[in-house]
Amino acid sequence: MHDHTSQEHAPTSAPVGEPRGPETNPDPVAEYRLLAHELQACYPEADAQDLDLLIARVMAVDAGYSVEAIRQALLAASLALASGTISNAQDYVEGTVNEAMQADPTQDTGLGWG
Repeated sequence: MHDHTSQEHAPTSAPVGEPRGPETNPDPVAEYRLLAHELQACYPEADAQDLDLLIARVMAVDAGYSVEAIRQALLAASLALASGTISNAQDYVEGTVNEAMQADPTQDTGLGWG
């Protein structure tokens, strides 16, 4: 006989890269932070700018966020901007979003994605 009441049941969340969609987490900043946390754990040696780009791609392609929502998330929670090494936040965000939107989602990012 098994006692199922003593087993812990952890809440499940979609793995990194699984489509979540804005309807699941409508706050793009919260989504960005969640992805950043997950990706930093997977790629602890990755450059902050590479992670920002990857997160922007995931938000656009897998989660379906708009360009404006991704801009908002990057301005509020960018790993590279938080590092203090970026001199012009607006230019950085624009460049990152543009690159993310133009990138082929099947292209290898060098982080094991694609």
